[in-house]
Amino acid sequence: MNLEHKINIIRKFFDIDKIINKSTTPEDISRYYRVNKLAYWLFHSKEGFVHVGITREDKFKKEDLLEPLKKVEEYIRKSKSSQKVKVLELATGKGANINYLAQVFPEVDFFGLDLPSGQVDLAKIAAASLNNFQVIEGDFHDLSQFEDQSVDLVFIIESLCYSDYKSVVAKEVSRVLKKEGYFIIVDGYSGPSKETLTVIEILTKKLVEKGMLVNNLEPYSKVKRDVLNEGFDLIEEEDVSKLVIPTVKRFEKSADLFFKLGFLAKLIIKVLPDEFTHNVVSGFLLPDVLESGYGVYFISVFRKK
Repeated sequence: MNLEHKINIIRKFFDIDKIINKSTTPEDISRYYRVNKLAYWLFHSKEGFVHVGITREDKFKKEDLLEPLKKVEEYIRKSKSSQKVKVLELATGKGANINYLAQVFPEVDFFGLDLPSGQVDLAKIAAASLNNFQVIEGDFHDLSQFEDQSVDLVFIIESLCYSDYKSVVAKEVSRVLKKEGYFIIVDGYSGPSKETLTVIEILTKKLVEKGMLVNNLEPYSKVKRDVLNEGFDLIEEEDVSKLVIPTVKRFEKSADLFFKLGFLAKLIIKVLPDEFTHNVVSGFLLPDVLESGYGVYFISVFRKK
């Protein structure tokens, strides 16, 4: 199915202008995740993961959702501290990532930070059964709840894309990290500049972004530069754009089935919140964005100088 045909299908069910003009304030993002608590559980991961899997074999399997965390595991083991190792996750969501890691590393102290009123209540429930997981409400642009040079490793998965001030985030992370501490980013970015995209490709990119409440996916090179300028060295990066396609193909299949419901789909769209139903648009188009190269997905590891 070509891109133009997909856009025409979407137009039959959704007001495209309404989607691309959506507000993306922190309050909007909190509401998005609050509304989608059930959606992610039903359609993606019963374990509470909200990121895509990285498939290194032929077909998607649920263990692929652990691939980003394996990179975090690797660098936790490399962290050296005279005291307990401290790990901070920015935008912890339901706390599923730390819930997994805290059981692998019972000797490590984990902190999960997220906006209030989103999914942080579920993270607190997860943390209640663990002695080494503490949930903190806050905005990752302001880490004032953490002292200077107090953390060994910071990681963020599929959430830095929500920030329009990534250099501010990187500066705060640099402040709280100990010397030679690690900053791991797993996220999606835009590929080529807009000048190389067709009108329909630009529209597709914007629909994918706004369907997930992202204001603007920035180029990977720009975000990397923002981080490096705040006192970091890049020590590892991997372009896994093609490896996340098996996950997003599952989203595309679900979206296609939804559109085939016809009148019932229109009724569902009318009844349910936009934050829920607009995911269908992003899911339908994500494979095109990644396969065509105007969207990319990277694992990046930085070390504080």
